[in-house]
Amino acid sequence: MIRQINVQTGVETSRSLNAQEQIAADINTAKELAEKPMADWKAAMQASDSTTPRWFEDYITENSVTLAPGRAKDSYDAKVALRAGRPV
Repeated sequence: MIRQINVQTGVETSRSLNAQEQIAADINTAKELAEKPMADWKAAMQASDSTTPRWFEDYITENSVTLAPGRAKDSYDAKVALRAGRPV
């Protein structure tokens, strides 16, 4: 439904979408649904940056550093697993 307001009278009315508007709405919905997994993944990656920033993750990976069990190792392992689950 599309809300329309008559500027002169202030009366609000509603109407159904016409065929072209419905097609455009369907295309937008399909696009949003297709992009949602990547957007969710990016949000999760940004949230994980507070515990394990990217530079720390890269440093550990590039230098083959072995982390002792604990919070840093758990955060690193979780971030690597999250990065591996990136949607296509």
